[in-house]
Amino acid sequence: MKTFRNLVVTPFDELLDSPIGLSDHRGGPILPRWEEEVHSRHCRYGTRPVDEHPVKSVDTPITVSGDYAYLGPICHHFGHQIADFSMRIFPLVMSGFKGPVLFSIRRGTELAARDLPEFLKQVLSYFEISLNRVRIVSEDTKFECVLIPFQQETLFGPPPEKKIMDELRAFSDRRLGVSHRLRFNSDVKDKIYI
Repeated sequence: MKTFRNLVVTPFDELLDSPIGLSDHRGGPILPRWEEEVHSRHCRYGTRPVDEHPVKSVDTPITVSGDYAYLGPICHHFGHQIADFSMRIFPLVMSGFKGPVLFSIRRGTELAARDLPEFLKQVLSYFEISLNRVRIVSEDTKFECVLIPFQQETLFGPPPEKKIMDELRAFSDRRLGVSHRLRFNSDVKDKIYI
């Protein structure tokens, strides 16, 4: 996880738009030293950034004080929301951060936390992130402090490290009870599809 001070976070100007000749990811945090940054950007294929530099639409964005954690964009496509845009949630949970979390939406749209896609609300609930902690970025906003957890897994990339899977298993055991555990043998190479 990396911490940034006075960071501008934008809504998305392009999101999953490659079928129409645009990018799949242009929005979110405007990171200092963009080209040098890897883990705080949106990656696929392991640690390969595939996002485009976000664009501010105003010279003086609104300013918000306090500590926030950025988790990514919101989209209504189940597969992309889970596999592409929700891989920062569990690392944040494991960090112990209890403050507000940020999601960005497409520029020009409005969305309240209570109106998130139902599957995303269920994911957040499972990881004990209440909707009253969720802040939706719908206009350029400068945040005093933004923590960005690294993606635990990337689309088209290698599987999560064993340590992450062990932590996820322990978390699930606490949440669901050991009797509900899906038992994994670390030597098994099968894939599990959800």
